Amino acid sequence: MKIMKTLRMIMAFCMVILISITIAHAQTQPLSKYDKWLTPSYFRGFNATIWSNVIDDVLTQEDFNDLKATGANLAILQTQGLVKDTFPYGSNDPFYIEGLDALVNYCRNAGLYYVISVRSGPGRRDVWEEGEGLVKPSTIWTNKKEQKLYANMLKEIVQKYLGDKLFVGLDMIQEPNPYGDDAYGLPLDVLDRRLTADGIDVNHIYSIFIDSIRTVDPDLPLIVQSVHWSDPEYFSLIELQDDDKIIYNTHCYNPHEYSHADKPKRSKYPGTFWVNTLDREEFWDKDFIRNTILAPVRAFQVKHNVPILLGEFGLQYAQGGGKQYLTDMVEIAYEFGWHFTFWSFRADPVFNYELMGKNYWNTVCDLMTYSP
Repeated sequence: MKIMKTLRMIMAFCMVILISITIAHAQTQPLSKYDKWLTPSYFRGFNATIWSNVIDDVLTQEDFNDLKATGANLAILQTQGLVKDTFPYGSNDPFYIEGLDALVNYCRNAGLYYVISVRSGPGRRDVWEEGEGLVKPSTIWTNKKEQKLYANMLKEIVQKYLGDKLFVGLDMIQEPNPYGDDAYGLPLDVLDRRLTADGIDVNHIYSIFIDSIRTVDPDLPLIVQSVHWSDPEYFSLIELQDDDKIIYNTHCYNPHEYSHADKPKRSKYPGTFWVNTLDREEFWDKDFIRNTILAPVRAFQVKHNVPILLGEFGLQYAQGGGKQYLTDMVEIAYEFGWHFTFWSFRADPVFNYELMGKNYWNTVCDLMTYSP
């Protein structure tokens, strides 16, 4: 009996040691890319492009070093696709291909994580150019051939940067907007019925993209946006993808008449603004943004337990209460555990917080290292 008791004690002791070693080993293992997205508000940063209209030239390594110095750890690299958006879909302008390589190298040298956000490809025109009437409307939404070609292009992009530990996500298609500006402000149920009637299923298109990418990389986090420019008010139209490493991205410039006021100090926050999905004016403050505007995104997050990225938000020009507006958005993101990236870093004279003055820039930098 004493021998058995001693053996049990030895076995129990060994089990404790084994468990301790296992836990210690797990704690020393680096987080996977997706684990980082599961960590609340892990990623904080800016959107960036290769070209800067501020200096009328390309961004440089110094710009990305400066981006990192704000306390940011993520850059969303906005790029045109590797393939042209119109028939016969040949290789895109080398400027875009070489430009993306340059952006990636800048991030590597600065020690910044990066997401690649794809703005164009077979059948998909750049969302901004489309909105400005500079290109013909996108045709990818109902063209199955273009959907497959676009999916293959995404696979090629992933292959190009395969294995880079700093490459933490691919935002597969920027701001899906099947009807362009013609649908802006449509009631949610009207837009939903119209999409169904026209056989447009953006959620299914995403599944085609995901299946293609997974043939070369089963683990890269992939980013999905909702229709209507991924506006949070329309987020109930998004569906959960059948993949366990998806990030869901919303872009919140709401209220648009405030964030996009055409001159500085034209508007004031908190204040009364139009709400598209309610079809009336409401008083906007932090509580209203949290509990009404962002509620569909929060509901999706809670229901499905998935990571959320507040991928774009900001101000075109300095406005009354602007620093408070930016602070409210980021504090809500931290409260919900969302990752966030401002639009944008040194891309234009607009949405450029450095040019809005020291107080604005200090506010943005402080929000990068904010601790709730």
